[in-house]
Amino acid sequence: MGRRSFYSAVLLSVLFCFFVSFGSSSADIVTPPGGGAGSYSTSVPGQGTKPDGVTVVKAVPPAVGPNVLPGETRKVPTSDWWTPLAWVDPADLPDPSTKPAMNALSWQVFSEPFVFQPQKGGLAAALNMPDSRRAAMKDGTITAGEGFMLEVVGDDTHGLKGISPYFNAFFDQDLYLGSTAAGWNEAAYTGVKVTGWSDWFVNFSVSSPGEVLDITAGAGSPFLLIKTKSGRPQATVRTWNIGKVIPLEGAGFSLNAGMAKDQDIPSSAFAVINHVPFGPAAGGSEYSAYTVYAFFGPSGSTWKLTDVQKDEGRVLNTAVCSTGNYYAVALLPYAWGKSIYDEPDEAKVKDLLAFFSRYAFAEVTDTRVTPGYAPQADGHDISVTYACTTVPVGTETPAAGAPLRAMYPHQYLGQPQVYIIDQLLKQVSSDSREQGWYWPSLKGPLLLASGNSFVNVLEVPPCLPAPVDAPEKAKADRMAGYIRQAYDSRNPHFLNQGSYFGAQEMHRLAMLLPVAEMIKSTASDPAAVEKAAEDIYTYLAGQMGIWLRASRDGGTTPKNAAERLFYYDSRWGSLIPTPEDGFAADSLLNDHHFHYGYFLKIATELARWEKTHPGHSANKKWAEAYAPMIRLLIKDIANIERTGAGTDPDFPFLRHFSPYAGHSWASGSSRGNQGGQQESTPEAIQAWAAILLWSQLNFPEYGENADLERWAAYMFASEARAAELYWFGLTDVKEFKPHLSFRQYSLKSDAVPKPYVPSMVSQVNQNEMTYQTDFGNPPALKLGIQVLPFTGSSFYLGSVKGNADAIVSGFLDNDLPKLADGGTSPSNKDKILMLQALTENHTADPRALITPAGGTSPLDSWRMQWEIPTPTYDNLILQDTSRGAMYWWIDTLLAHGVPHHGENDANSTSAASFRNDRGDTVYTAYNPGTSPLLVTFADGNTLEVPSLEYAHEKTDASSGSGGGCSSGPITQWMPLLLLPVLFLLRR
Repeated sequence: MGRRSFYSAVLLSVLFCFFVSFGSSSADIVTPPGGGAGSYSTSVPGQGTKPDGVTVVKAVPPAVGPNVLPGETRKVPTSDWWTPLAWVDPADLPDPSTKPAMNALSWQVFSEPFVFQPQKGGLAAALNMPDSRRAAMKDGTITAGEGFMLEVVGDDTHGLKGISPYFNAFFDQDLYLGSTAAGWNEAAYTGVKVTGWSDWFVNFSVSSPGEVLDITAGAGSPFLLIKTKSGRPQATVRTWNIGKVIPLEGAGFSLNAGMAKDQDIPSSAFAVINHVPFGPAAGGSEYSAYTVYAFFGPSGSTWKLTDVQKDEGRVLNTAVCSTGNYYAVALLPYAWGKSIYDEPDEAKVKDLLAFFSRYAFAEVTDTRVTPGYAPQADGHDISVTYACTTVPVGTETPAAGAPLRAMYPHQYLGQPQVYIIDQLLKQVSSDSREQGWYWPSLKGPLLLASGNSFVNVLEVPPCLPAPVDAPEKAKADRMAGYIRQAYDSRNPHFLNQGSYFGAQEMHRLAMLLPVAEMIKSTASDPAAVEKAAEDIYTYLAGQMGIWLRASRDGGTTPKNAAERLFYYDSRWGSLIPTPEDGFAADSLLNDHHFHYGYFLKIATELARWEKTHPGHSANKKWAEAYAPMIRLLIKDIANIERTGAGTDPDFPFLRHFSPYAGHSWASGSSRGNQGGQQESTPEAIQAWAAILLWSQLNFPEYGENADLERWAAYMFASEARAAELYWFGLTDVKEFKPHLSFRQYSLKSDAVPKPYVPSMVSQVNQNEMTYQTDFGNPPALKLGIQVLPFTGSSFYLGSVKGNADAIVSGFLDNDLPKLADGGTSPSNKDKILMLQALTENHTADPRALITPAGGTSPLDSWRMQWEIPTPTYDNLILQDTSRGAMYWWIDTLLAHGVPHHGENDANSTSAASFRNDRGDTVYTAYNPGTSPLLVTFADGNTLEVPSLEYAHEKTDASSGSGGGCSSGPITQWMPLLLLPVLFLLRR
């Protein structure tokens, strides 16, 4: 989840009160575009008290508005890599440095491979270098390792004991980029302002009284482009140690720290090999690290190294350009097979310098991601085009096919159609990555590539309302009891919950509605099933309606902050929930996709029930009444329009999803200099899946849903792929496994605190990858937050054969015995058992859980966390699921086998196949549309699914025959199937 250390933001937001209207009036209650019964507030709700009569709720909006140019009509993405430049709070900046020039004007920004930060002395920049063989202290002993692992050990309070290692990336603040009008000495820069942006590039200015630097930076860009208003280009290398200068023309020369004294560089471009020696670590030997920076001036210019810039009398080697008002700085990559500890080959550095000089002044003016969507049984479902628009800077003539880029592993692994640059500086397929150039990163090697565009392809995992089965009477009757039990065991303190925990509690009921539809035809008492589903529908429609109205009881009296509503912040273009359960979803706009993903899944299931029961007496036409508000929640987290509407309510393009990163960031304001941060990938995945299900259902019909489906399918597929690679470290490219997750640091190590390597990452930040959570250290918490909630869109966890087994084995064999440190998790055993049901080799425990013995099963003793008597670790169910959901998931998976769609895809995202240990294949599908759907699987099998029905068929491996059945179509086909039997009986 988003970083929870938000207390300073909450405090600062209080200061915002003096110019924001608190306490709504009826005039502040606004009906969304499209009308309906829903509404939101345009003012910050007043303070209120929860129904417990004790807990006071205060709405805490962001303390500041976006730091953009006046007149900007677009809303700013609040969880993207460059968000810290736009979220600048003068009262909430990094602690002041003892050196005036190093005082920050914003939090750190991670474009990767660069990390940079506007400071008073200029734009500080460096390689975002993974923590590497740095000396550190552990229990009084110097320790180090390649990717040195630090740790946090939890205390034993509430069973939270556990080891939480993490890897850092260091910001060495090597470079200070400025001009001859304002540099390190002057420490005169006072402000930063975002001046423009596109899908993954940003423009911003850093200004002083006598200078303005206009800077272009981009995710994956190895360049920083700087234009000056007054002075000539000037770059100070603050950490210059043992250096070697490599000019584009002429011979290189050595120059160590503090030795700059008017040395001429007779070339418009040059590189500096910065060699930093390190002393020996415990049990190790001396070693050095090397970083290569390149500097590019206007054509025809030259550079001079001067001693003018000084740090407390120490000369800082500084390069000053002879002419011009623009320059570029680049990070040069490393040859594959070499590391930052290998001394670069000077001839290769010169070749790279010449190559980079051809692209340095191709200014990127626009970047755009465009997903194509066409589900196929034997091809790729998604094609994603990444395109850049460039223009020459000044009179420069950059090479065609610009710009250069650094590509993340998800952009080249398994993508042979993507081309990279090899060590001969020619384009080759990314399958030949060992011939290429790279930059180190926490996510694995970033490969050098070029071109104005490239295309990635993705498979969309199955996205179903729920796991599909056609149960026999015994299972249907058992499930019917669980559905009624789930409704009857609602939390008596539900009204005290906010937008996260409260949404989870509603979601645990909503996910049972499609299951009720599947079991009612074979249950002993269909009317009882229908009544239980009706009760859930009625309850959820009422509770969701409360959340989606800003007035009490649908009248004109505005709600206070404790009464569950959304209010709109026009500065950031965001619907903010209150109460929000303490995750800074208000003050920092964190986690909206996590919270709203639950709301959207609930809304989809309410709409599905209504679409399936059009004439039912209990049908409240909820979807028609509240669809306009649901569309606003979708726009808040996944607006697919780039151009600002100019009128409210308006929202930023893809608030959380970062196209170049290929996944979401739950938090983007970089408090703590972490950059983007995300913990719970499955809740992000569920958000995009919920939008996909909503758009496919298309009820009520809405013209934009077709385009929304395309984007939702793309984000769903991309986020699932990123979770596999960066959180779980899973790939079928065997030689690449050491590079992903923590395993990239396990091959080499000197003396480290403990010989352990976690099997997964539980938080990805741009400055660190951690095996931590924001709410506890036990391994079960860390695994649980990477798999919950289990729904019909969770089969991505088994998309590749063996993935689910690898995740469970990593937990049981590595993390639990090595990293629990004697602690016992307080929760998430339910999630682990459900995950085990996805595997081939770990099904014994979930099977035992649901198997009756003496009339009841162990599952029957499991209880929700609020039930009395209070459950223990061994029988606790968290608020996102229920006994019924656990049973349906586990029993269905054990009967069907492991997911098989990785090898047997379908031409519909609403289909999934499974294969058991006998080789039998089970085919399942759902039809959300109004016309019959013919689903074709890659093995040639087909399912014909009537409108709004579920289909299920089993093929016996030994005979190849189908044992077809269906929990939806069967109800329509049964009379036809029985006709021959009746005819024979009559005869």
